[in-house]
Amino acid sequence: MANALESASLVMIPSGYEDGTLGSLKPTDGTGDFTFTRGSNISATRVNADGYIEKGYENLLYPSNDFSQWTDNINNASVTSGHSGYDGTNDAWLLSAINNFSRIGLDVPASGVQSFSVYAKASTYNFMRLRADGSNTAQCFFDLENGTLGTETNSIESKIESIGNGWYRCSIILSSTTTNLKISAAQADNDLNGTDGSIYIQDAMLNQGMVAYPYVETTTAPVAGGILEDMPRLDYSNGSCPSLLLEPERTNIVPNSEYITQPVNGTNTYNQGISPEGVNNAVKYTADTTFPNIRFTGFSVTTGTQYTFSCFVKYIGYQWMYINFNNGFTNDTTDDCWFDVENGEVGTIGSSINNQSIEPYGNGWYRISATSTAISTGTGQIRLHNTGADNTNTLSSGEIGLHNLIYGAQLEEASYPTSYIPTYGVSQTRLEDLATNAGDANTFNSTEGVLFAELSFVDNTSFKFISLNSGISTNRVSFYSSSPSLISVNVRNSSGNQFNGNFSIDSTINHKIAVKYKENDFALWIDGQERLSDSSGTTFPPSTLTQLDYDDGNGNSPFNGIVKQLLVFPTALSDEACIELTTI
Repeated sequence: MANALESASLVMIPSGYEDGTLGSLKPTDGTGDFTFTRGSNISATRVNADGYIEKGYENLLYPSNDFSQWTDNINNASVTSGHSGYDGTNDAWLLSAINNFSRIGLDVPASGVQSFSVYAKASTYNFMRLRADGSNTAQCFFDLENGTLGTETNSIESKIESIGNGWYRCSIILSSTTTNLKISAAQADNDLNGTDGSIYIQDAMLNQGMVAYPYVETTTAPVAGGILEDMPRLDYSNGSCPSLLLEPERTNIVPNSEYITQPVNGTNTYNQGISPEGVNNAVKYTADTTFPNIRFTGFSVTTGTQYTFSCFVKYIGYQWMYINFNNGFTNDTTDDCWFDVENGEVGTIGSSINNQSIEPYGNGWYRISATSTAISTGTGQIRLHNTGADNTNTLSSGEIGLHNLIYGAQLEEASYPTSYIPTYGVSQTRLEDLATNAGDANTFNSTEGVLFAELSFVDNTSFKFISLNSGISTNRVSFYSSSPSLISVNVRNSSGNQFNGNFSIDSTINHKIAVKYKENDFALWIDGQERLSDSSGTTFPPSTLTQLDYDDGNGNSPFNGIVKQLLVFPTALSDEACIELTTI
C-alpha cells in the first residue's frame, strides 16, 4: 500500500480538515482538497478520538467578557477591568455593589434548555447570584468561599466547579424563553442588601444544553465551538483511525433529546451520570411501580412512513429495556422490541418492527434502535420501558426502585438511525454532508487511470455516487450504489457509456473498490477480485477530467456513507496491483 500511495496523484485519507475544507494528503499544494458544506447550524455530531460524542455549541450572549456593556437593567453596580483572572490573564473584572439589590444585566433572546455560566472568585463579598429572567425565571446563589450552592429557584440544576486559586465556574441550567441575564455580588446567601462589597467575574457564557460547554469568546455576535456547521466529520466509531462520515439530511423529531420530561410510573433525575458525550448529563430513570415507561410525544406521524427511534442507554439495575411504538402505530406487542442492555444483545422482536440494532458506545453505554411504519396520520407516541426480562412488560415488586441511565433520544423518518442530532426544545435538522471539487486537470490523467476507495454505502435506496468528472456527468469515471445489494460502475464520455454494469454484493459493509479505465481495458475490482470487465471502449481526450466529487458529476445523487480512503492513480494499474490494492 505504501508504494500505491506514492504513485497516486490524489490521496484522501481522513486526517486534515477545517471549516469548509476536507484535506487531501496529495497533492501537497492544496489543489486536491475538497470543498465541504453542510450548513446545518450546529446540529451535527461525531465520535471523536477519545470515543465520545462531540457536538457543536454556541455562546449565545455577547459580549461575553466586556461587562462594561452589561447595562441592560443595571442597578447599583459598577465594574472595573484589568484584574488577574482564572486563566493567568488580566481579563477578570471587579463587580462591586454600591447599594442594595445590585446587578449588571444583558438582554439575550434564547429558548429551550440552556446553561448560563460565569467564572467567579470571592473578594470582599463571598457570594454571587446568577439570574436568568424569562418565561421560567431561574436563579441561584453561589458560595465562593466554600465552593457550595446557596438558595436555588426554578433551575433544572445548578453547579459550582473549582478551577483553582479560589476561582469557580458557576452555572444554572434552565428550560425557558430567556430575555435577560443578571450577575450580582451578594453579601450572603439570598441576601442582596449589601451596600459596599465586590467579587471577581470573568467569561460569561450561555449555551444550549444540560451542561456548560467549554468557553468561547464573543464580542458582537454568537460564536460557535466544537463541530462547526461546515466542518467535515472525521468519525472514530469504527476504530482508532478516523473515517469520513457523509450522511443524508435528517431531522430529530424529539424536541428535547436530553431533557427528557415525560416519565410515567417513574421518576427522572437529571445530570446523574457520564453520558456517551463524556460529560455529566445522563438522565437517571427510576421505576416507581410495576409498569414504568418514558413517553416521547408532541410530534406528528404519517400513514405509511417508516420511523426509527433510538436512544442511548446504560445498564444499572435493569438488564432489559424495550421500545414500544404506540400512538400512530399498531400499539401492541407487534410494535415492541426488547434489548439486553447489560450484554448488548437484541431480544424478542415484534412482527411490526422492520429493523433493530444495539451498538456499543463504550463505558457500558449502548445505542438501541428500532424501526416501524405508522398506520395512521396524527399525533405519534413512542415509549421506552425498563423491564425485568425479555418479552416481559412489567416489573416484579422487588424490581421497583431500581434505575438505568438514558441519553440522547432521537426519532427520524428513516429505516435506520443516523448520527445523533441534539435538540433543546424544538426539533432540529442536520443537512446533508457534501464534499466536492477536489483536484484539477493537472491532478488526473484523462486517458487512463484508477479510481479507488475503501468505504461502505448507507441510505442507498436511491443513487449514491463518487465520480471523477469534467464538471458535468457526460464525462465521468464513477461507481455508485442504488440498493443495499448492488455496487455499480459507469464510465462514460461524449460518445456514451464505455463501461457500465452492476455487481450483486452487500454495499452496506466495508469494501475496497477500484475502477480501472484505459482504451479497450476497463475493469471493476472489489475486495481483491475482478468483478466486471470490458475490453472495448474509449476514454477521454487529455485534460478532460478536472475534479473529483462525492456525487454524480452534476451535483446530484451525493454519496452517503463511511469513507476510509479515496485515491486516484494516473495510470491503469496491473491486475496484480489491483488485487493488492483492493484486498481487504
